[in-house]
Amino acid sequence: MLQILLAESTLIRMWEITDQQLKDHSEWLKSKGQSGVRLDKTGRDLSNSAHPGAKMDQGKFIGARFNNANLEGASFAEADFSGARLEGANLKGVNFRGADLG
Repeated sequence: MLQILLAESTLIRMWEITDQQLKDHSEWLKSKGQSGVRLDKTGRDLSNSAHPGAKMDQGKFIGARFNNANLEGASFAEADFSGARLEGANLKGVNFRGADLG
């Protein structure tokens, strides 16, 4: 069943990466896991999403699909992309330093 939120007259799919999730993840990174929430999109379909320049270092994207997503300039240092799909994604300038791309 598709769950939908209405936020500021915009439909947002529950599995998309929201600004609030990025803020919570940033706090998690800064606090070294003491506060905030680690970004975990394991198994989610993030195809056609747009997150240019987003900092998602150490996030969990196991089995996630980023097909045709715009990730230009995003940072995924030390993130877990095990089994993730990135067909057609814009990866220009993306930082995958230390990421698990297996």
